[in-house]
Amino acid sequence: MVKGEVCIPTLRPSCTQEKLMVQRIVDKQQCQDITRTVCTESMETVPNTVCTYMYESQQMMASATTFEVSFEKMCTEQMVTVCQPGGYGYQSYGQHDCKEVSQETCYNAPMLKPMEEMVSIAYPVPMMDCAERPVSLPLVTCQDITENQCITLPQLMEDVVMVEKCVVELGTPSCQEVTLTLPNQVCRQIVYGDVHH
Repeated sequence: MVKGEVCIPTLRPSCTQEKLMVQRIVDKQQCQDITRTVCTESMETVPNTVCTYMYESQQMMASATTFEVSFEKMCTEQMVTVCQPGGYGYQSYGQHDCKEVSQETCYNAPMLKPMEEMVSIAYPVPMMDCAERPVSLPLVTCQDITENQCITLPQLMEDVVMVEKCVVELGTPSCQEVTLTLPNQVCRQIVYGDVHH
């Protein structure tokens, strides 16, 4: 039996405080004047005169000229050539006996005679009729309204954060005493005459 000592190494943390630069997101208000146009509609009555024309028929007497047609017999004399056919035979072929004869030609010639007479005629006369018809017109009134509106925007900001930085170091070993059982060699004297397996 042998007494021995077994030691196990121990770990010891060593921590320090350090400054660390970080970027932090913060909210920032951004405001701006916004102008918008607001329009309102109203109705306005405008006086208006509407005139129309109507036509009336009126009678009047007027002098009219007409024509009376009459026919008159007209005759003229004209000279015409009258030919008598010749005799038969070879010698008389192509020969004619012709002479001029006075001939009277008659025809009816129209004659116009103007005649004045009074007639009644109708003609349209325009008549104007006016009436007050007011008209409603839309009236649009606009004005600019300015409002200050704000929105939230993210912004990066530099900041310092204290952090703990730790390292591990070897500490004092932990030892304990143990008993080891070791084989022990011994010498034995050989005895003659006996066989040992």
